[in-house]
Amino acid sequence: MNKLHEMRNENSFSSFMGLIEILQILAQSDEVKELNTEDTRIKWFLNDKIRMGTIYDYIHENYDKAPNVNVIAENVNLSTPAFCRYFKKQTNMTFTDFVNNYRINQAKLLLLQNAVITEVGFQVGFESLSYFNKLFKKYIGETPSAFKKKHLSKIAN
Repeated sequence: MNKLHEMRNENSFSSFMGLIEILQILAQSDEVKELNTEDTRIKWFLNDKIRMGTIYDYIHENYDKAPNVNVIAENVNLSTPAFCRYFKKQTNMTFTDFVNNYRINQAKLLLLQNAVITEVGFQVGFESLSYFNKLFKKYIGETPSAFKKKHLSKIAN
């Protein structure tokens, strides 16, 4: 503690060297006091699972509307930028990409039930049929009509 007080009155280089000396003393010291004996890895793991479950529930309940990243961020007690970083780290996708992927998968299920393509696009939350067709082709590799035709013909045979 005395070394810290002495450093206040020294020039920046001497203070830096004093800090290095303190760190060296700490590194070689045998005086250790464990501050937390609890293994927190499981707790963090479970908290992540609960948080992601809340996010997935929100997406499932709102994919056909306009899921709002600000609302879900607030629901899981994160700022919007922190939520976006957290979500990308957990899923390797942005929130918007994830929601769009979810919508397209829901659309596939509806198309396999022989639903009308234009209705499907609106049912899963797309406001534009052309955007729905564009994203469907991007994610699935074919248009909704080609997907529907190919898979329904397999079912009929």
